[in-house]
Amino acid sequence: MGIKMFEQFNNLRTNNAKLKTLVAIGGNDDGSDKYSQMANNPVGRQFFVNSTIEEYPAMSARDSERRKVGKSADKQAFIDLLRELRTAFQPHEYLLTAGVSVDVSIVDRAYNVPEMNKYLDFINVMAFDMHGSWEHKTGHVAPLYAGDNDNETQTVQYVIDYWLRLGAQPDKLTKDFDI
Repeated sequence: MGIKMFEQFNNLRTNNAKLKTLVAIGGNDDGSDKYSQMANNPVGRQFFVNSTIEEYPAMSARDSERRKVGKSADKQAFIDLLRELRTAFQPHEYLLTAGVSVDVSIVDRAYNVPEMNKYLDFINVMAFDMHGSWEHKTGHVAPLYAGDNDNETQTVQYVIDYWLRLGAQPDKLTKDFDI
């Protein structure tokens, strides 16, 4: 998204002062290596935190999308990053959110959910792409419930319930939609 688009997007707030505009940083196609290196290095984290504020000063919220995980140390490094972002965002009253995986094996390795609750305003479960071209059958990209031939763990209900069982606060848990 270019600078002009950011300006137009943020200008929507002139019509509604309570509107929060959010920029997502990272993404599924962005890989995990560079974010792993940054998050595991205190100097890298500080640079990232400062850059996030400086690059997008008009945005009222930041989403740190993290659907992939690198090293085992990344779990704590992600919490360290969230803590530092929360501290830096406080004076600006920015929202801090995270886009998170639906893959249970990634969820278990990548996220300390009780700690995430402390720093995030919202935990955005990226509950889409549960079926796709990698399979030999068709399926809804975000089924609410399992169909006759579906895996129960690949449903929105299962994933949301899983996050709740791990301790996600219900008032912070959202389901992202892919558009």
